[in-house]
Amino acid sequence: MQSSDETDDVLPHDEEILKTKKDKYRVIALLGKGGYGAVYSVLRLSDSEKFAIKCEKATAAKKVLLMDCNVMKGAIQIKSRHFCVVLDRANVKDRFNFIVMKLIGKNLWDLRQDRPDGRFTLGTSLKTAAQCLVSIEHLHSVEKRGSPLI
Repeated sequence: MQSSDETDDVLPHDEEILKTKKDKYRVIALLGKGGYGAVYSVLRLSDSEKFAIKCEKATAAKKVLLMDCNVMKGAIQIKSRHFCVVLDRANVKDRFNFIVMKLIGKNLWDLRQDRPDGRFTLGTSLKTAAQCLVSIEHLHSVEKRGSPLI
């Protein structure tokens, strides 16, 4: 059985150039990694604008990137501000698939870690929960319009 480090070799490396039908992107840095792949910051070479890419290993047992892409496409239909827009997508043969989206900032985990006590205030927690519930409601409204996401 391969270790996690060995299987991560298929994911993008710093300074690697990734090509799509639309553009080329240079990998800047790893932003986060989880069970289904990783997120990187990239630089679009045509205009030096920064974006994020979400990658999924080509050998992933459970493919979730396509579902993520479909959810984001559905969110465009209802004009939800709670979801990223997929700007580009491609794959690196036998290594990984990826989608390109707007780079939006820190995730909730990192924001919480930045707090002096490592915790959000009650007010921040309630506002975050409310936004999550609205996002879930938007997600379900897409499915009700006849575009099942899963």
